[in-house]
Amino acid sequence: MVLYFSLLVLFSDIISGERIALYAQKGWYSANFEALSKQLSFSLDPKSDISAIVAPHAGFKYSLKTAIKAYSKLDAKRYQRVIILGPSHKQNPSKAILSNFGRLKTPIGDLKQDQAGIKALLKHDQYFKIDNQIQQNEHSIELQLPLIRKVLPHVSVIDILIPQLSLTRLQKIAALIKKEMREGDLLIISSDMSHYPGKKVAHRIDQRSFSLLYQGSEYELLKHENRIRKSTLASCSFCGISPMIVA
Repeated sequence: MVLYFSLLVLFSDIISGERIALYAQKGWYSANFEALSKQLSFSLDPKSDISAIVAPHAGFKYSLKTAIKAYSKLDAKRYQRVIILGPSHKQNPSKAILSNFGRLKTPIGDLKQDQAGIKALLKHDQYFKIDNQIQQNEHSIELQLPLIRKVLPHVSVIDILIPQLSLTRLQKIAALIKKEMREGDLLIISSDMSHYPGKKVAHRIDQRSFSLLYQGSEYELLKHENRIRKSTLASCSFCGISPMIVA
């Protein structure tokens, strides 16, 4: 009876729990339906061959113009599920962090989570765990949600925080995510660029970062990131370097 009750409570929490729009309340973007809807009333120019995008996660005052360039290329008819890969800014756990919120709230409407997909990843508990508190407090996931709700309101979502881990561990996490992916999935990599050099230095760092990204070498990308972090030029090359490597 006790076991039955515990399972019932757990199931209820998964289905009814919701991720609040915390960073809208903090002013990172508008918490007002009309104002945010107006901000997000951009035209779409969809492309048919996109399986992943990179989008920034700074406050909309700084990042929205760039984010729109990525989201406007998505063909809504192509996708049924979005997997968001974001960095963990405030904590650095040893596993990738999932949430089991039933709903992800935004000021313009809610998104649903793919509970079956989350459950499948949790089978690999050496590499994945649930932590709703870490997820709730992480802006790299939340700043993507209003844009997803605007462009892809019908999709389900899996939100995954990728900590700074060894390359071997990141590769294993990537392999497990890939194993669970299916036709109709879209990857969204939540990442800003170099923090916080002057414009000329930022341009030079960012050019090198994108050059290595296009080469597709996780090792070289991580080596570049570590080199930047050890220098006095900037604090990082990709703010979401771990999600980038996994993607």
